[in-house]
Amino acid sequence: MAGFPWPPCPSTTCWPADYHIIGKDIIKFHMYYWPAFLLALDLPLPKNIICHGHWLRNGRKISKSLGNAVDPFELIKTYGEEECRFYFLSSSILGSDAEFDEATLISKIKFLRDAIGNLFSRCINERISGHVQEKSLVDGNLALLPCDLQLLGNLADLKGPFF
Repeated sequence: MAGFPWPPCPSTTCWPADYHIIGKDIIKFHMYYWPAFLLALDLPLPKNIICHGHWLRNGRKISKSLGNAVDPFELIKTYGEEECRFYFLSSSILGSDAEFDEATLISKIKFLRDAIGNLFSRCINERISGHVQEKSLVDGNLALLPCDLQLLGNLADLKGPFF
């Protein structure tokens, strides 16, 4: 999306849009009138137009005027940007309406966390990785090896409350 919520950019880098993403309720305007306006101004047309369905809440289109809107910034603050992106991409089919449900969002995030955790566990298993790490003991306790510290550093870089 050009301009929201990011700072403005020069028109030469933001337009023409590679993908002009529109809602299904405004397809007539963006398929007929908008291209005509652009052509009249001798401006390039968008390279692709993608029409998406609506997000529903309790079977009704999400709308500020109905009072059933969801604040995307609060969702991102609460659950994390990548986690929300995963939910929205995995819960919808392009062109079809999709139902928003916070409980489903949480369950998909937990699934994602568990799937990545399981994959990670399998990847570091000595039967899979093909070698056994030496364990270092310091004062009778297991000490962290350099590879352990690197792994912990990589994990610390992950964002979101579920990691």
